[in-house]
Amino acid sequence: MKNMFQIWNKVGSVRGMALVRKGKGDKERRVLFASQTTDTLHSWVKERKAATGVNFLFVTRYGKPIQPGGIYKAVRKAAQRAGVKARPHVLRHTFATNYLDRGGTLADAQTLLGHEDIVTTMIYLSVSMERLRQQHKQLSLLDELLKQRD
Repeated sequence: MKNMFQIWNKVGSVRGMALVRKGKGDKERRVLFASQTTDTLHSWVKERKAATGVNFLFVTRYGKPIQPGGIYKAVRKAAQRAGVKARPHVLRHTFATNYLDRGGTLADAQTLLGHEDIVTTMIYLSVSMERLRQQHKQLSLLDELLKQRD
């Protein structure tokens, strides 16, 4: 996660995308986000770069790229303020599960998560399938008819 979100130097012209260098697993990948987020990030990076010359999205108060522990603390602190429990991996897991629940493909989820092996991504599919089983059980017309018959 070192050098996380050094952006706009290679992919800044592409709206809704950032380049993550040395992210999870020390891999480089592109991250997509909503258009409103793009506008906010562009403003933030422009303001930060003009003021400090720093081209990183997340930095310490000393202008150095934030380390994984800093991301963890920031997410945990924000979650506490919101009255929920969360860690960066929980957010990643939630994104992946919701992406699949809303009809995203397993192959696209694999790319978005930066998984080399699709088997790793299938973990999120099994969570999604369990949710589907529970929903089916709750909404099954046949099960409802059988309950009424008893």
